[in-house]
Amino acid sequence: DLHGKEPKAKRPKDWMPIIRDFLLNGFEQNVDKAVFITGRGNHSKKDKGPILRPLVLLIAKGLGFNCRINKNNPGEVIVDISSY
Repeated sequence: DLHGKEPKAKRPKDWMPIIRDFLLNGFEQNVDKAVFITGRGNHSKKDKGPILRPLVLLIAKGLGFNCRINKNNPGEVIVDISSY
């Protein structure tokens, strides 16, 4: 859940190492998938749009994981860790 539950993450860029480490640790522990609760961006500034959802997608894809937005809940990003 990326809704401010991490005291070290005050800005979106603070989430980058947290997301990266979570995915790589999941890979090392043979986790099949991870679901990130990013929200739909309803609380983002109107001129910037959603931030956390695209950030998770960018990091996961950049690391080589298959990922997608949950079609039943667009506030979740599903990362197929076993695809790495």
